[in-house]
Amino acid sequence: MMIPEDAQNEVLEQRDSAVDLEAFVEQDTREVRSNGTVRQSSHAASANDLLERLHIDNATATDGSRCDTGMPTYVDEASMIMAVALIKDAHHGIQSEFKMNLDSVRSYSIYNQFVLRILTYFFICIHHALIFFESPIDNGLTLPYYVTMMLELCCIAYYVFRLVHYSTFVDKQRFFSDTKIRMNLALIGLIIIDLIQYTIAIKLNGFSRRYTRVLRPLFIINLTENKQIRRAVRNIRRTLPKVVDVLILFLLTMSIFALVSLRLFSAKGIKSPDGTPYFTEGFFENFYQLYVLVTSANNPDVMMPAYAQSHWYAIFFFVYLLVCMYIFLNIILAVVYNNYKEHLRNEVCSMVIERRKNLRKAFDLLTATQNSSNRYITFEIFQNVLNRIGIRKGKTVLDIMWSVLDTTDSHRVEREDFAAITELLSLRFTQSFRRKSFFEMRFPDSYNSSLSLAFRRVVQSKWFRYTFDCLIVVNAFLLTIGDGSQLEILFLLAFVSEILAKMYTFGFHNFFNKKWNVFDFVIIGAALLGSIVESVMSGSGDDYKSFVDIILVVRCLRLAKIMSSIERFRVILTTIGRLLPSMATFAGILFGVYYMFAIIGLELFAGKIKEEEPDCGDHRLNGSTFVTSRYCANNFNDAASAFILLFELMVVNQWHVLAEGFVLVTSKYARAYFVIFHMTCVILVMNIFTAFVIEAFILEIGTTRSTVESRVVEKIEEYERRRCEESGCNRARAAPDSRDSDDSDHEDIDFTGTTCRNHDVKLKYKKSTRFEDLLMRMFNDEVDVIKLNESLKS
Repeated sequence: MMIPEDAQNEVLEQRDSAVDLEAFVEQDTREVRSNGTVRQSSHAASANDLLERLHIDNATATDGSRCDTGMPTYVDEASMIMAVALIKDAHHGIQSEFKMNLDSVRSYSIYNQFVLRILTYFFICIHHALIFFESPIDNGLTLPYYVTMMLELCCIAYYVFRLVHYSTFVDKQRFFSDTKIRMNLALIGLIIIDLIQYTIAIKLNGFSRRYTRVLRPLFIINLTENKQIRRAVRNIRRTLPKVVDVLILFLLTMSIFALVSLRLFSAKGIKSPDGTPYFTEGFFENFYQLYVLVTSANNPDVMMPAYAQSHWYAIFFFVYLLVCMYIFLNIILAVVYNNYKEHLRNEVCSMVIERRKNLRKAFDLLTATQNSSNRYITFEIFQNVLNRIGIRKGKTVLDIMWSVLDTTDSHRVEREDFAAITELLSLRFTQSFRRKSFFEMRFPDSYNSSLSLAFRRVVQSKWFRYTFDCLIVVNAFLLTIGDGSQLEILFLLAFVSEILAKMYTFGFHNFFNKKWNVFDFVIIGAALLGSIVESVMSGSGDDYKSFVDIILVVRCLRLAKIMSSIERFRVILTTIGRLLPSMATFAGILFGVYYMFAIIGLELFAGKIKEEEPDCGDHRLNGSTFVTSRYCANNFNDAASAFILLFELMVVNQWHVLAEGFVLVTSKYARAYFVIFHMTCVILVMNIFTAFVIEAFILEIGTTRSTVESRVVEKIEEYERRRCEESGCNRARAAPDSRDSDDSDHEDIDFTGTTCRNHDVKLKYKKSTRFEDLLMRMFNDEVDVIKLNESLKS
């Protein structure tokens, strides 16, 4: 809205008078960073004091808003820009790091632009993809060293550009004291030094090693865009001390059993199947064999020589597995689960405190022209904020969002209610309108005829869906028993007919709005095209026949949709679907672990095992289990093979056989590499991942609506009732119908307000699947305590 010229001048005068207060704000911010969260409340108070000192008493309202209070409700441009930046940060759960002045906020907004963020991820991908083209690899893709060096320098240059840009809106002292900035600067310096030494060594000796490639995943952690991965890594680091305590006790217990085994079997003359002495080659050999046993990879093979001589020896292995595998490994999981959850709770509480601090600042900026004792947000300000954030909804959705915040129905939102805006922004609202289909517009008489209406009712009914679900089940059964070759064309024609019937009934737009319809269209379209090509090119029929078979098998994946129609299965599938986006964080951590170990493996074992040569290219492997099991393709000769091998090691089965292959071509010290990978990836990272999945799954499968979500449902239902009253609908006839007005394949939604089939507008909302919002729901009780404490203080 427009601001009177005299009010603008007064705002500018007040902002000029605030210049001398900027040093006070910066000093207070530095103290907060140095003293941690203890000073957060005092920092928020000082920010509020500053805003009150900047208060404009003589401004006048220029607009008749939804409430007539006689108080000024306009917001100057600078305050609006800073407030929107704070609300965005609160919504994304990050700490606002920019200085509170207009230039810094604008630079911060540019820094967070979508294009620059995508470019950051692009250069991260390019940087890490260099592993596939650098020496030492043996896949024919090796590029000259100067090409990969130039690509890496381009990535480093972009990282430097982002750091310089970051420094333009952050306090200089804070910039250089930030741990992630220091690590990035150190990494960049080390990489440049490494590139220089590598170039010199190549020129002088013709061969050298790159030592900093293993550090590349640290950029994924420390770049400001990857806050969730950084938060997860920080929690893992904090969890380590407690895990190390249990791990040391676990290893000491294994050492005791290794000593016992050395004394127990040393004089018995037992031989292993390969003729070597059994458990008599020394303490470290016994320790390693028992470590493999606790992973169950060599069970019961390692026990059988002793068991064959005397069944009483089974007691030793039984006690060992009971203590070390069934007790200690589960204790490690429990310790990981408990400590990671505790540290994650602390992180979430810190995030909530920071979020509410940002919202308090934003509220004060948006209401700086009002009386400090009675501040509020008007609908016009709320609408302006949403537009600047980039959330543009229809009038109905906007009114519902506003009414959710306006808990007192006073046409204003006060400070405490305004804090719910981030949760409201996390909900995904949909307002869909009924569109006339192509056939209804071009052929209205035929489309609306009695015969057409009857046909459309059939397609809209649940029995239509059930019929084709049954056909999918029958098709899958016939494919399973291999007896459906003569009926495949009939199934294909039936599925094509289903798609055409849906297109006619719902229209092209509504049809392709459904993901399952798109899936069916692609799969059945490909199968139909393959059948046509097969009939035309009879000489190549077998190849195309296989293609059609694969397509029809993939079509059977729609069985998952059938399972989702059953309540007990739908709850599980929906929960899994909501968890998938959050698992991306742990996928990033796992990729970093894989990348580091892949680089180390390439440097240590590249070229040691050759896939195409007899005995894997080394006579020392002759007759080994590694060769007889045809494991020669499992090597570190290129990056792709390294990643596959690491995945096989993570699965654990036969990992000791894979390790022994590399031990035979190097030395027994190579076992340390595989044991450390197992401890890092399987015992630590995967246990933390398991802990998170357990906690999140229990939360999601038993979750209830929050206060904001309940108000959303209430307001949507209220809107529906009002709409029915205005249109004269009969509520008894407006009860939910067994037919979906758009499609018989229902979407996964949390609530839909469409209760009357005569309405052309559908309102619905769906919970956010963002990692931040999942964490907020996971620790909802702690969040409520923080909100209650702040309410009591205010």
